[in-house]
This record gives sequence, C-alpha cells and structure tokens, in this order.
Amino acid sequence: MGLLSIPFLGRESGTKEKIIFLLSQQWPLSTKKIHSALEKQYSLNVTYQAIHKLLKQMEAEKIVERGVDGYKITKDWIQKTKTFSGQLEEAYSEKGKALAKDLDKPIKLKFDNFLDVGRFVVNNFYFDFPNPQRKPSLCIWKHVLSPIGASEKENENFRKMFSYAKHYGITKGDTFLDKYFAKYYEALGKKIKLGMDFNMEEDIFVNGDYIAQIFYDKRLRKEFDYVYDNTKEFDEFNLAKQFYTISSKYPVIIFISKNPELADFYRKKYLKYFDDVK
Repeated sequence: MGLLSIPFLGRESGTKEKIIFLLSQQWPLSTKKIHSALEKQYSLNVTYQAIHKLLKQMEAEKIVERGVDGYKITKDWIQKTKTFSGQLEEAYSEKGKALAKDLDKPIKLKFDNFLDVGRFVVNNFYFDFPNPQRKPSLCIWKHVLSPIGASEKENENFRKMFSYAKHYGITKGDTFLDKYFAKYYEALGKKIKLGMDFNMEEDIFVNGDYIAQIFYDKRLRKEFDYVYDNTKEFDEFNLAKQFYTISSKYPVIIFISKNPELADFYRKKYLKYFDDVK
C-alpha cells in the first residue's frame, strides 16, 4: 500500500489547527476576531502581529482565503482533508479485515489521536471483526465517549451496529456530559448504566469473541477527566476546544484479541445489571 497524502500544516501546526477549528465553527472571521478567540478559548499567548503573519502564510498555502468580511477555509483545503479521510478509512478497513482473518495472538495498533481511534472502532472493529452469532456487544468505559466528530456515515454505522446485535455500556462516570452523551447513544438503541463501580483505567469493547482494550495517553485522560468533571451544563462545553483535544497528537494504544472465554466472562459479569438480560 502506498503512502497516504496528508494535508500537512507545517511547523506552526498547533496554532494553524486552532484557527482551522475556529473557522469550522464560524466564518468568515476577521484577524482581530481570530486573535481574540485564540486568547479566550485556548488561552494562547500570541501577538496580533503573529496571527496576522500566520494567516497570510495560510492564505499563500491555500488553506484559508480572505474576503470582504474576513477569512474562511478554502474549498481546496476541505477537499484535500476529505480525500485524506477517505484514504485513511480505506487503509484501516483493509488492515482490520486482514488482521481479523488470522488472530492467533493479540495485535497492537497505535493511533496518533483519539479521533482516529473512534473512527477505527465505529468503522472497523464492529464490522471487520465478525460476530456471526450476534452475541450482545459491551462497552466498559470510564466516561461515555463523546460522539463529537462523527460523520454522517459513522452515525449510520452506529445505527447498523445497534440493530445487528444488542449493545450495552457500563460507565464509571455519572457527570452531566456522561448523561448527555448517553442519551445520544440510547436514542439510537444502545443501553447504558452510569455510575458503576469497577477498577479499570482502560476502555474495553467486546464484540462477539473479540476484545479491544484501549489505553490512553495520561495527558489525554487528564484532559477528558477535567472536561467531564467541570462541565455542569451544555453552555459550559467548549465544542471547538474539545474537537481540538480529540484530534491533537496524544498517542492511544489498542490491543485486540480473540478470546471467547474472556468475552463471555465480561458479558456475564456486567450484563446482569440490565433488566432485559436474563
């Protein structure tokens, strides 16, 4: 397989990404508004002149374009990222199918950010690692994972997953965001229990005879814990900052194993808390 063509952002990628996320939420924006938002939303200590210079550079690179009312993302840049996302999805799908064919021992997958992890789980784990007997699927989470960043196709995959086999979630968290995100999944057919007591730091996904264990970078886990513990209502939830966090470079490791006995053990241990499971 050839190398994927990534829309590279350069040395100032951190600030560029923040600007792109701002312009993905609202556009057009003037240099002054962009500078102000960077200070308020990201506590970024950078001069107006530096942002002005960076925007000019991004304009030359055809990432943004300037109109009468300010800057917006170019259609060319949007198309490049769309193409890359399609290539990435295809690459992971091919890899997942190949791995699932002969899984004699656990496999280790490394991802650069949480957003790619979510896409792999939704687009590949539940489709490339088969569950022919339609055994109940189980998620064991510290917090109900945010669906933010899911595409239209990924939302459709949620519906397919939840209709193919019964899906259950067990979560330590019982915060406002845990409840808020749980309602989203429950509306699609997943059943979730909040505030459960168990001693695991990793997140676990059980699908058929397959188990995926997800280990997060400590910095990412700390970011998540802070947001969930300190958001008391949705108006306090900074969507742009959250999207920046899940797409930032925090390494995440997934171990996938085929272990029917352990998968059934998890189901027996946790599904007893749901009324519709005998």
